[in-house]
Amino acid sequence: MTAPKAHALFAASNSDRWTNCPASILLSQRAPEQKSGAAADEGTRAHELMELVLKAGHKDVFDLEGDGVEITDHFDSEMIRHVQGFVDFVWSQMKPGYELLVETKVYLDFIHPTEAFGTVDVAIIEPFGVLHVIDFKYGQGYVNHKDNSQMLYYALGIAHLHHYDFEKVKTTIYQPRGSAEVDPAKIARTDEFSVEKLKTWRHRFEEAVIVAERILETENFHEDKELHAGSWCKFCPAKILCPAITKTALQNAKLDFASPIQPEPQSLTTDQLKKILDRAAYLELWVKEVKKYAEDQIRAGKKIPGYGLVPTKPSRVWK
Repeated sequence: MTAPKAHALFAASNSDRWTNCPASILLSQRAPEQKSGAAADEGTRAHELMELVLKAGHKDVFDLEGDGVEITDHFDSEMIRHVQGFVDFVWSQMKPGYELLVETKVYLDFIHPTEAFGTVDVAIIEPFGVLHVIDFKYGQGYVNHKDNSQMLYYALGIAHLHHYDFEKVKTTIYQPRGSAEVDPAKIARTDEFSVEKLKTWRHRFEEAVIVAERILETENFHEDKELHAGSWCKFCPAKILCPAITKTALQNAKLDFASPIQPEPQSLTTDQLKKILDRAAYLELWVKEVKKYAEDQIRAGKKIPGYGLVPTKPSRVWK
């Protein structure tokens, strides 16, 4: 098999997006290029350390120093602590006869011959027993472990390769930071399901790929049927030009209360609070992308009447 490109059109990492919003792939190709942020770079470094430890077969992060890696010179104490926790968890799941996969390419070439693949953080294979897929999430934003499409994508690819000879499948999100730090019991969150349920996701992925390929070929899509705003929009490159997000944001700017004067926050019911907060999420997402795009335009030398950037420490702010 030839070496794949760095990112697949139908990648595991953004499967939640293209299964729910097939048109997002076309729009993402039209979107301005995005640079990785500090949080993404930090996550990459944490995964690099995790990979070094597990692939070397070490139980302790500092065992790498025997391999010539100066741990404290390259990684901070918080990262070392969290990676060690993940390593401990992985080894706690291993038993004699199990196979351990670390940072391994998983292909869904039965979904698409060249554009469906991803890299699983960790998978533990118990022959004819349990397939356990584990993902190390270093970010602080809560990641739902229930019916997580990225995890199911990896599980489907590995199970298919082994002719689905498993009794059941487990997927675990290991997330040591953010809300998990408040309750250590929530650091490792596991979902469990049958192989038959896993197979149903094959059809879901296949159907989304068929729709997305037709959109890419025709460069046209039905907004009401193939472009949907949702939680998957958060990291979508097309946020700035997506008509679904724009439409939702503008609609949500109107709170839909009968009175022309909006009520004081203290007078809102729980249902009203939820309604406003749900809608505000899309509005904030859209406004954030608009500001980011405007800032990029100003830095590129374009002028927006009445707006500019002023230097501050440690960053620039709007004026």
